[in-house]
Amino acid sequence: MRNRAVSLVVLLAFLSACNAPASAPAAVAETPPPIETPTWVVEVATSVPAASPTAAADLTTLDLCSVLDPGTVEAALGEAVTTSPGPGVCLFVGASGTQSVTLSVLSGVAAKTLFLNTIAQLQSDCSVSFSMGGEATATPFPPEIQALFDRTLPELIDEQDRVQREVCGFSPTPEEYQRLDGLGDAAYFQVLNLGFVQAGAVIAVRGESYLSITYAAPTLDPIHARTIGETLAAEALTRLP
Repeated sequence: MRNRAVSLVVLLAFLSACNAPASAPAAVAETPPPIETPTWVVEVATSVPAASPTAAADLTTLDLCSVLDPGTVEAALGEAVTTSPGPGVCLFVGASGTQSVTLSVLSGVAAKTLFLNTIAQLQSDCSVSFSMGGEATATPFPPEIQALFDRTLPELIDEQDRVQREVCGFSPTPEEYQRLDGLGDAAYFQVLNLGFVQAGAVIAVRGESYLSITYAAPTLDPIHARTIGETLAAEALTRLP
């Protein structure tokens, strides 16, 4: 299981990065390998209750590339960057073409559904997969997963952590995975090895908002990746509603 137990949104952020212009780094390849299609797909509208109008900040109109100052990203990477916005993400590509940072933000129902989807798939077979388009038959969350919807985002991180460790036997080194203090209400860092890219992701939640900062490179220094992720996540959290 190990590195397969990853947040679904982080994986989606990589795929969005894969659609970047030709100047994108090798770490975000233009043609990723085939990705397994899940045996079941959760449809948000039929799987979770309607969100309260005041439950979470509306991030749908937020310019995600404005959440991070390019100068801060350049200082973290040690080189100039170009920005490339995408659905739900902003990609910062280093001028050398060997490293990138992807920022992703979710809130409310979408943020909770991300964790519920991940927990459901981990409980099913200790892996996380998704469909890249095409038609899929929507399946409601199992009752035991639906029951988690009332939990806060920090509590869902705790549950995801518990399932990975107790159900799936996830026993990473501190360099591979660790909970972080001082970022939002809860945060963690995790090394990802998806075959065509190595990356380190810092995930932070505050209130009902979810933020991920993913640093990708052909080879990865976990400590360096975590430092970049923590620095950029701290700035991004100050700019979110």
